[in-house]
Amino acid sequence: MADPITGIGIVTSLSRVPSHYMAVKWIKDTHEEADFGKENLLRKSSRFLVLEKMPCSKSSPCDVLVELAIVANKDAVPPNFTPIERTLDTRERCFKGKYLCAKYDTWKPNMTAVTDVVVFKNSRDVLKGHALVGELSEQRILACVLSNLGSNASVRKKAPGRPPEVPRKPIIYSPMSGVPFELTRDCRVGDSDDIMSRYSVHPKSREAIEDQVRFVEVPLYFFDFTLEKSLKAS
Repeated sequence: MADPITGIGIVTSLSRVPSHYMAVKWIKDTHEEADFGKENLLRKSSRFLVLEKMPCSKSSPCDVLVELAIVANKDAVPPNFTPIERTLDTRERCFKGKYLCAKYDTWKPNMTAVTDVVVFKNSRDVLKGHALVGELSEQRILACVLSNLGSNASVRKKAPGRPPEVPRKPIIYSPMSGVPFELTRDCRVGDSDDIMSRYSVHPKSREAIEDQVRFVEVPLYFFDFTLEKSLKAS
């Protein structure tokens, strides 16, 4: 659901838009710059429409825009409407010969309010769903979007957060998994010197290995794992 408009005004330059407002920069049907100003031989006076939008709810109600009207200087301002006479940035008069008038009402559940204001160049191009306001300046036609705000207008739901990550258990595959390991009793009884002398390993030199290979029918060095077998638990 779009936020309702809580403020509307006019500025003389897009570089002077107040921080809490957003500018209507483009004409919807022609994509030209939505400048309501007029150009003469001496200078060009630019005028841009700016909108303020704020979330409203039962806990924080606010005044929202419900209607717009364009009134000639010689005509009276309609009841409950407020004329927008001066620009927000320079306090100059907004328009010559007419006023843009706004009507506000306090936010209520399920009320209808203005949620967008757009500019058209041709009245026949005013799209369905837009309420025609009138011609604010030459070839600049104003229209607004009326929306039902619902019972919880602009109460933005927070996006669901990411669930907490479950610690992943490392998957380790071991070829010795499930194989019991136990030292023979001879390796567990006695002091360390006795055990080391009992199962001492005598490394052979390269020459000794080559001499042993010469007497083997198959020219391969044979290792019978005698020491390892003796350590196996009984």
